[in-house]
Amino acid sequence: MSAQPMHLQSWNRFVLQAFAVAPSLLGATHTWQMDGAAIELRLPSAEKIERDSTVDDPVGRVSSWQVGGNPLEYNVYQVDVRVFVDEHVQLPPNC
Repeated sequence: MSAQPMHLQSWNRFVLQAFAVAPSLLGATHTWQMDGAAIELRLPSAEKIERDSTVDDPVGRVSSWQVGGNPLEYNVYQVDVRVFVDEHVQLPPNC
């Protein structure tokens, strides 16, 4: 077996209960390095705001805080986190 360059990635969606952001942050991504891996946190985009008013909506309006009919904040119910690891791994010859 020989070492092959692989781009390993892990994805998870976290459900939140008390997290609100300014409208300008919807769809934003924040990436940082930790222990040799790149961590990416992605907020849901504005297109996903209460799409069909189900419990699975990733973003909802905070209607009590508005200026000119536009919310000052949005509740975020889900965030996606991806971890990218760049390393060499041993693969069996038949992969």
